[in-house]
Amino acid sequence: MKDIDFVVVGAAAGDIIESFKYSLLSNVHFAGYVVDDAQLAAIYRNAFCVVCPILAPSFPSRFYGAFFYKKVVISTRFARACFAELRDGSNILLAKSAAEAAELVRRVFNEVALKVQIEEHASAYYAKYFSPRVHCSGIEEVLECVRRQKAKRGG
Repeated sequence: MKDIDFVVVGAAAGDIIESFKYSLLSNVHFAGYVVDDAQLAAIYRNAFCVVCPILAPSFPSRFYGAFFYKKVVISTRFARACFAELRDGSNILLAKSAAEAAELVRRVFNEVALKVQIEEHASAYYAKYFSPRVHCSGIEEVLECVRRQKAKRGG
């Protein structure tokens, strides 16, 4: 896929076995571990889609970022272990292999309607489960429970 640029985030070229093969490709760029929020936001904003092929400690945050920026996420079936409400072909694309993940990138690149549909559903999924409004509501519920318990104890 010479016409699509790939930015690899979370791994430096030296972290990948035989990375020299990939670093010679003009369309593969290794960003390494990105901790700067502005840099990460720029990567997400400029991404065509986000491929998350593995489960890692930062796996959920990659999804949150991709969904927040309305990007198509391509992952494996293991993503459903973290996010039960994901639906293949609706708010995410799930691949059975690396080869299929590459095919899905090409498919999203070629099928604008599919890309738009998944972006819209992914954005709605984010709003329903992970948005700041949802988290504030959850915090308010916890604080209300604490207040009630304190009132019961006469505090």
